Amino acid sequence: MSVKQFFLGIDTSAYTTSVAVVDETGVCLSDARRLLDVKDGERGLRQSEAFFQHVNHFPERLEHALTVAGHPKLSAIAVSATPRDIEGSYMPVFQAGVRLAENLSVALGVPLYKTTHQDGHIMAGCQTHPVLLERPFLAVHLSGGTTEILRCRFLGTGFQAELIGGTKDLSFGQLIDRIGVHLGLSFPAGKPLEAMILEAEDKKALKPCAFPKVKSAAWFNLSGLENKAYSLIEAGKQPADVAAGLIDCLARTLFEAVKTLESDPNPELTAYKDILIIGGVASNLRLRAALEQGFNALPQPLTARYASVADSSDNAVGVALIAKACYQQGSRISSQTAGD
Repeated sequence: MSVKQFFLGIDTSAYTTSVAVVDETGVCLSDARRLLDVKDGERGLRQSEAFFQHVNHFPERLEHALTVAGHPKLSAIAVSATPRDIEGSYMPVFQAGVRLAENLSVALGVPLYKTTHQDGHIMAGCQTHPVLLERPFLAVHLSGGTTEILRCRFLGTGFQAELIGGTKDLSFGQLIDRIGVHLGLSFPAGKPLEAMILEAEDKKALKPCAFPKVKSAAWFNLSGLENKAYSLIEAGKQPADVAAGLIDCLARTLFEAVKTLESDPNPELTAYKDILIIGGVASNLRLRAALEQGFNALPQPLTARYASVADSSDNAVGVALIAKACYQQGSRISSQTAGD
């Protein structure tokens, strides 16, 4: 009789401490997360403060994850060691998870695989859409610090992700958080901003503000939208109307960027059937609906795929699945990125 396998994932991102356990079939047995504490009116945390909170939150999150999973005997561990799989990608907060994972690996005598935060997001999306593990696809990573369009391919233990478009200044998440905090919402502002829009929509009082026409380009800037949002607020426009107009404009911006890539004569850019939308900002339902409508209207429609709403935000589920993939592939990688 074969011994069951269980895999632990750890992710210590800029604003969430995450621990997850999956079994040998990829079923998620536990998903324990905790948002880091940000003082009212603040627009973020210093890396040192975030690191400190991760170290303090981790024991309780680990205990919760293992208890819910039934205290399984772990076969391997994976941890997000860097934001992305590119040279120079580094954030101190991820080192909190790395140090904790290294200690667990030594204590339990199990392999440790180091992956990236971005690969964890992509794998979480592929859990919902496993067909993407079998063919190349486009991905859009929308988060507090990242707005990138990627050309992706699964390599068996991680992803090859080539950057082909995205923002040149503010990310979608940064812009939403800045406007949300300016409106008096808590940080991070994505969820309260969405709730404000939905409440106005339910009351049939929503009249989205008009934002500037979007230039069609694979690379784009968003600082002009920030200035426009501030001017609308100062002019007395309703907060929900400003927020809805901003989300609609962000969707148009991203759609136009992807449309530019799809019209490129390079066959490598026009052969894709799928586009995976990942990251915390991708959980916004208004944004999803606008993007899906746009992608379906392309001459060669792209199938818009999403992680579940829960798995769109920062989590360790995808990281645990990468531990599973590495272990079952017989990978001996332990001191470098799993997708290398």
